[in-house]
Amino acid sequence: PVTVVLDSGDTLTGRVTPAGDDSIRITSGTGEIVTEVAGILNLAPAPEILALGDGLEAEIEVLGAEAEENPWSGTIALGFSLFAGNNDNLGLNFNAQAVRETEDDRFQADLLIRYAENDGERNTNEKIFVLRQDVKMGEEKDWYLFGQLYLENDEFEDLDLRAALSLGVGWVLSKTEDGFLNFDLAPTLKYEDYKTSREADWVAELLIGFKGETRIFDNARLFGTLQLYPSLSDTGEGRVLFFIGVEQPLSESVNLRITFEDKFNSNPVPGTYRNDIKLIIALGVNF
Repeated sequence: PVTVVLDSGDTLTGRVTPAGDDSIRITSGTGEIVTEVAGILNLAPAPEILALGDGLEAEIEVLGAEAEENPWSGTIALGFSLFAGNNDNLGLNFNAQAVRETEDDRFQADLLIRYAENDGERNTNEKIFVLRQDVKMGEEKDWYLFGQLYLENDEFEDLDLRAALSLGVGWVLSKTEDGFLNFDLAPTLKYEDYKTSREADWVAELLIGFKGETRIFDNARLFGTLQLYPSLSDTGEGRVLFFIGVEQPLSESVNLRITFEDKFNSNPVPGTYRNDIKLIIALGVNF
């Protein structure tokens, strides 16, 4: 990762690529920021700390070329989770994320594993895997086509498999040096297979999603995702996924992340709650 220090004193860490004649793009695991070269105080690591002046543009181009050769970045995080809803206990949370981004597209893979025991008995065992591919469109790259595959297994929701495939379009509603806000819209085909409580079923849904982040304080980031899945098959039914959190860098490659999550299901299986709420505190390592 490259650390960029702005004239304002703010520090951003991520992969640096060119974003025009007078700007660079800084990409991290939570999104990307575009900033003008004129607002940069220095960059590191590099052959040496770079101050503004002759040669900075050339050095940015070198960094950008290196990043294009290796467009991958990622995060591995391990933390504690406080659960309330289908489970009330303290558990472990593991998350791994890999991102490949170029000027024309973005690929992201996420793996989430949650496990907990209470008095020696397992009472949380959940696994989520998400693949997403965005193809950036337009001269300004301000809209995109995307495909997303969501897979979930939750032993204590009696869920053997939930698979949801979404194919749709998204728009960049706002992008500044401090953050971004994106909007997604996609028809979704969902398959659910429960172990004992229900028969397997196919359902048509509509994905309506918002994702964004903004810088707060000196270098902390506030991020959030809201995904609404109203059912197109059963009027009045649907799901909601909501995440909001704060990430604070502790060093160039280590960060502290606190996330609040609420998964809502309007038609849960008997014995489970509509809302499944989690508060997650994790340490992450960027690479």
